[in-house]
Amino acid sequence: SMEALLKILKDKTTSAEELSSVLDLIIKFHGDIPKQHVGKKGTSFDPYIDILFTICRHPNTNKKIITNFDSALSKKNPNFAFGISDAVSKGLASRG
Repeated sequence: SMEALLKILKDKTTSAEELSSVLDLIIKFHGDIPKQHVGKKGTSFDPYIDILFTICRHPNTNKKIITNFDSALSKKNPNFAFGISDAVSKGLASRG
């Protein structure tokens, strides 16, 4: 489930290899971002912003992991490409 995958991503001890595998599973099974519903609180894109920030700030991440996920998610969701790129930029900028 998406919740189980997010739990692995948020674990600071998850290795780079595990991060990459989890992100591959997210793309495979949860990669299509649903269309927005006007008037709803939050958006269907919010969980993906959380994922992008999490991987950008993870202690075991690397450039390849981030760019591969950014590219794959943008390719599957061209309408969200700008938002994906923006979230990655903000996530990287928030690293301490």
